[in-house]
Amino acid sequence: MSLEDDLLNLLSPFMGTNEERLAQIRRAFGTENPIEGQLTISGNTDTFILHLLKGLRRYGELPKGTPALWTLLLSIRGQVGVGKQQQIDGMKAAIFEVQAPWTAGAKIGWEGRYTLLEPLGEGGNGLVWRAEQRLPDGLPRLVAIKALKAEISRDKERVERFRHEMSLMARIGRAEKHLVEIYETDRHGEHEYSVMRLMEGGTLREVIRGKVFSVSEACFWLDQLGLALDYVHQRNLIHRDVKPENVLLSEDRRTLFLSDFGLVTSPDSDERLTSEGKPVGTGRYMAPEQWLKQPLSTHTDLYALGILAYELLTGHLPFDPTSGDLKLGTAHCEQPLPKDSHLSEALHRVLSRMTAKRSEDRYSSAREFVNALQQADIDPDTENLDRLIGSYLDYVERGIDDEVHSYIALKGTHRMLAAPPEAPAPKFGSRRHRTIDQVRQPMQADHHTEQGEPVTGDACDLLRKVERGGVLLGEPGTGKTWTLGRLVFDYADTWRDAPPGQRGQCLIPVLIPLNQFNGSRAREGKPDQPLSFDSYVRSKLDVLQPYYPRLLREGRLTFLCDALNEMPRQSALDGHDLVAEVREYLRDKPHYLVSCRVADYTLRPDLDTLKPLEQVRVREFDLHQIRQAIHTRMGREAGEELWVALGGNDRLFAFLEVLESRGEGDGFWDAQFDPYWHFDWEQVQAWRAMHSGARLIPLARNPFMLGVMGDIYQERGQIPSSRGKLFEEFVETLLEREESLSAQRGENFPPHDDIIVYLVELSRALQERRTTTLPYAEALGIAGGGDGEAQRLLIAAQSASILSDDGASYKFAHQLLQEYFAAKILLEAMEADEKAGSHARARALFGETWWDAGVWRETTVILGELLGEGAVGPNRVTRWLAPATPEVALEVITRNAGGLTVAEVETETQTALVNGAQAKAEYDFTTHTWGEVNPDPHGRASAWRALGKLRADKRPGVLDFNISWYKVPAGVFQMGGDPEVGYGAWEGARIPLDYDYWIAPYQVTYAQYAQFVADDGYTDKFRDCWTDAGWKWKGDKTSPGVYWNDPQWHILNHPVVGVTWYEAYAFTRWLNKRGLVTLPTAQPGYEVRLPTEAEWEKAARYPDGRKFPWGDEYLSGYANINETSGNVGPHYLQRTTAVGIYPQGKHDQIGAFDLSGNVWEWCLSKWAKPYQHPEDNAPEGDSSRCLRGGSWYLHQGVARAAWRRYDVGLRYFTFGFRVVVAPVSIGVSSVL
Repeated sequence: MSLEDDLLNLLSPFMGTNEERLAQIRRAFGTENPIEGQLTISGNTDTFILHLLKGLRRYGELPKGTPALWTLLLSIRGQVGVGKQQQIDGMKAAIFEVQAPWTAGAKIGWEGRYTLLEPLGEGGNGLVWRAEQRLPDGLPRLVAIKALKAEISRDKERVERFRHEMSLMARIGRAEKHLVEIYETDRHGEHEYSVMRLMEGGTLREVIRGKVFSVSEACFWLDQLGLALDYVHQRNLIHRDVKPENVLLSEDRRTLFLSDFGLVTSPDSDERLTSEGKPVGTGRYMAPEQWLKQPLSTHTDLYALGILAYELLTGHLPFDPTSGDLKLGTAHCEQPLPKDSHLSEALHRVLSRMTAKRSEDRYSSAREFVNALQQADIDPDTENLDRLIGSYLDYVERGIDDEVHSYIALKGTHRMLAAPPEAPAPKFGSRRHRTIDQVRQPMQADHHTEQGEPVTGDACDLLRKVERGGVLLGEPGTGKTWTLGRLVFDYADTWRDAPPGQRGQCLIPVLIPLNQFNGSRAREGKPDQPLSFDSYVRSKLDVLQPYYPRLLREGRLTFLCDALNEMPRQSALDGHDLVAEVREYLRDKPHYLVSCRVADYTLRPDLDTLKPLEQVRVREFDLHQIRQAIHTRMGREAGEELWVALGGNDRLFAFLEVLESRGEGDGFWDAQFDPYWHFDWEQVQAWRAMHSGARLIPLARNPFMLGVMGDIYQERGQIPSSRGKLFEEFVETLLEREESLSAQRGENFPPHDDIIVYLVELSRALQERRTTTLPYAEALGIAGGGDGEAQRLLIAAQSASILSDDGASYKFAHQLLQEYFAAKILLEAMEADEKAGSHARARALFGETWWDAGVWRETTVILGELLGEGAVGPNRVTRWLAPATPEVALEVITRNAGGLTVAEVETETQTALVNGAQAKAEYDFTTHTWGEVNPDPHGRASAWRALGKLRADKRPGVLDFNISWYKVPAGVFQMGGDPEVGYGAWEGARIPLDYDYWIAPYQVTYAQYAQFVADDGYTDKFRDCWTDAGWKWKGDKTSPGVYWNDPQWHILNHPVVGVTWYEAYAFTRWLNKRGLVTLPTAQPGYEVRLPTEAEWEKAARYPDGRKFPWGDEYLSGYANINETSGNVGPHYLQRTTAVGIYPQGKHDQIGAFDLSGNVWEWCLSKWAKPYQHPEDNAPEGDSSRCLRGGSWYLHQGVARAAWRRYDVGLRYFTFGFRVVVAPVSIGVSSVL
């Protein structure tokens, strides 16, 4: 039975009149269903059925969108009961011809690159599938596949039309132009299909249905759609069917894409009617010239855009779409645009012009129309907008200056006891006098990119070079907030200096304190009302708020998000993830920066959603900057007094100059540096004095601490002897000052001890919540409730500038102050544990995620300093913390402001640290075997870092050259042939290696490479270990690059990074020359060297051609990679780990660790694309060399054993190497 007969039998008892037929449709679909406007009502049953089916397919209503139809058909037939689902499935198959291989799981396309996942729905021509595409680099990508029905695919004319549409979309489809991208058109079996970008946000119709939008909200959509139309029109094309149903949305429903180009034509085409003589298009949005069958132009689409704009701004269409074609066409051709209460006269005039009956009376482009809408709403005259921007910049700069004033000025004369008076606005276009320039020295920073070693320069200059999203990192007190403040002034100066006609190209800074955003409107006195991050950002724009959509669309805003580490993690109202909300907001922004503490950004998993970003890391002050900063803030004469009091003198500058001339400038700040070669006794003594006692000059490298020292010095005429004493006297100075001012006003001031007890409890509440802000009511409650005495304590702490408020919540004026008071909490816990002879309170403080110290990290260091000078106090704190969190415990000593080092760890403390780290390392140090391994590597990595810093990693071949070699037997192996790799993927072949060789279990570590450096490996002493090209590249370098001295990377049991191929090769030659390695074979002609590319891949894939060292599938937790990038797991450590601590990922046949992940490994072979066998392994020359294995920084795709990469002279923090013992001369073999 034919499809028509089947439907006829189903519906014939009820066909009757047109009204009856429509009643049946309404029962199935509802009265608002758009297919009504498409149905041709006819007395002929077959015609009705055909149009019914056509309408259903055209609007994609089946199968899962409207199950009511199936129920209707079955109820009409009277067969609802047994076999219902089978009947429904049969009807679906009959109507839509879903035939194999178009089923879930089927692979189609060239080499099966597309895997069908699930049907998304049916259109008039066939089925749309969600599918997964395998890209050439091995990564998956979700796509949509539109497959024509088999009967249509057999119609040459319709196939040509389909191919023409897809070809057109492929030519003009651009994501940045808001046009759906077509990736491929092909045929599979009987079905023509096209592959396009997957849109999972539905259509614009679903977003706008019945909703009234503001002008700014409407322009958000119209601007994007207008960009698409203008791009289409520039190519002399007319879409002819612009409507919400043909506008697809991204998953987050923030970006739209114009689709459905089946009706596209050109202005000179005479194709204006369907085969049935009807106008082409959708009546609700058709221009008069479409209805009247007149010549069309690009203005035809603009008419539809105007109708859509009307619908957005009023919530309904201007003309009744259910009135029938005749009335609807008449309305569009003759009736004026109806007025509506939602539209101002200005807006109605703009919309009327866009929907003018004569096409030549309409706006010339979508951009012109959108601009006109905005002008009608907020008068965006350029001169007026410039005036408002100037006013806004003054407002922001004033706020920053007031913040500087109200903070702790050195002499105490600039403090603001209340809100500062409104300063008169400067003359428009002039530069403001900037207090920030008087108190804040420009900071130096390092910009980390993928281009090799970091670039050093002024922090603000580097931040302005960040292409899109960046993070400003720094230690506590290094001036991150003030750097962003200075950046605001820099942007403002750039805007003011630009000619008026070019100001539109200048970025406008939006300073966003993240620590004040908690998801509620508490600051507005409405704590029970939610506040979105978008609304919070808008609130920072002052007079520019109405212009926010326009400035955002034009890409003129840069978002400066300060203090990510201080931001509340969850909403104060409903507990939702605020960090995720910030991430979603920033995702599509053209330029933004986030500031954060280094430890929080690198170690806290709850911030992973904002990684990775370009990193600009603030440097601490150097010697020149310390002196200059003192002079800047205090004046030359008073500043020089403080400089001398800190121990500063010219001999220090002379010694620094000598060190820098020898390339050893970093040694100046290293108390363990040995200037054995230097013979100026006075300079050396001055340097040693700087590193003894309180070490005030090294402490002054921190801008915040330098400010504290200056304040105390001016108040008391001397400097405390430790950071703990600094804080103690700092707080006491502030309280004394405020008490004196209170006395002058005749007011009583609370006892200092009462205030300090309150501040300790406030810090306790903040630490427990892992936040830096507390709502006013809670802060008052901690002080004792709502009585007058409680308020006096809170006000006293605030007026003393120890606390600050934003009108609804309180926080410490600087996070270091919070951590200082929290240190007293730790002291209580430590004393209680010591009394009980346990570590219970220490373990409770850090909990299950003991490696993530979070808000307690800096506090533990401060506690060690509070217990007095020298190493006694820090050792005591370290012993207490060691069983709970060994790495954090060790930092109490290594990060002590007194400049302590691992060498000053007492024997008892060393034992406690080693025992604590070993207990958490998941390794039996007696049998040298692994125990039960936690899939989450964070804790294990932390424990092994501590062991590396303590030189307590006793595994053979990690800190020494007692390497346990693993044999790779001679024979044929499968090389290449993994279709999911990139960077020169190769179809593969069976390669014979007719010799045994041995591979090291671990990558070369810092401890091993350090012996090469210490043995003058970079000097003429070992010139013969370097190739000519390598020696030329080395030049006057005396050690590895910047990563060599960076404690984040230089941990003895971690793989050495930042070494080039030249350096790795020289190291292997040095190993052989020194004879430091015992070879695993007595066969002649073997040596230690880098593996060839074939040797490396054979070891990784032995013996069965596996894709990873452990098998064919990536398994979460098996390697140190960025699992979040490829969505294969939750782990991303953002750094190297100790070698060999992923026993799950150990090669089960060969025995080597980290063949996937941790660091890329240099190979001996020169790069060739595609792979060439035999390889060119000659060491001379400057050709690029191969790298294998992937790294901690990238996804699982590049960690596949067959993935290839290349470079030669790049020092990068993901490049390392391992060695093999193999034949000196590699014989040439052929591909089998």
